[in-house]
Amino acid sequence: MTSNYSQDALDALLREDLYAFTLKAFEYLEAQPLRPGRHIELFAAEMQLAAEGQASRLMLNAPPRSLKSFVAVVATTAWMLGRRPSFKAMIVTHAETLGLTHTEAVRKILAADWYQRVFPQTRLDPAHNRAGDFKTTAGGH
Repeated sequence: MTSNYSQDALDALLREDLYAFTLKAFEYLEAQPLRPGRHIELFAAEMQLAAEGQASRLMLNAPPRSLKSFVAVVATTAWMLGRRPSFKAMIVTHAETLGLTHTEAVRKILAADWYQRVFPQTRLDPAHNRAGDFKTTAGGH
């Protein structure tokens, strides 16, 4: 019984906290844990405020390879689709290949067993599930 309670608590944390979700999503995609950093925690906190409507304008400035795109684009988009399956996002990048990479990462997260356990109402629509362009069964994309 303790393990189910612990799993339920972890799932609730992943649903409510973007930073915790970011750590889980990174570990899933990269097959290794993300070494926590204050900057990643701050990115996630600011993105969560924006996602919850508590900040109307946000700009993240940080050096390349600081994981700002992973937090702001990949993790936040997957987390928002979990919380609101009809959520619509646009991923805009300077290069098409980068946009496709980010979109594919979101799609992989949505298809993961752990994600489907945490967000049971969010499912990829099998009729519209292509690289670079996917929808949820609730019309999110």
